Amino acid sequence: MKVLAEGNTVLPHLELCKNFPSVIVLDLNIPKLHGREVLQQLKSSASFRDIPVAVLTTASSQKERENCLQAGADIFITKPSTVEGFIRTVNQIVDIAVEG
Repeated sequence: MKVLAEGNTVLPHLELCKNFPSVIVLDLNIPKLHGREVLQQLKSSASFRDIPVAVLTTASSQKERENCLQAGADIFITKPSTVEGFIRTVNQIVDIAVEG
């Protein structure tokens, strides 16, 4: 697992990977390049478009959810506020990685 703290580092990092991740967990409010732009770049790339993307964000609007899913996100999850919610979220992300 690798954590990248800035959106502008995602594609350059993937270009250097020998093995692509099973899933990318993407925060929309990542600095330097917004998560929506990172998602668009990933899904526009022949090399990376098949990597499942789970958008995990504080955003909860239906419009934001629809935009991300239309842009190619596999799932849109609003960050949970409880331990039980966090466990459900982790399980959802693992399911995407296994299915991908």
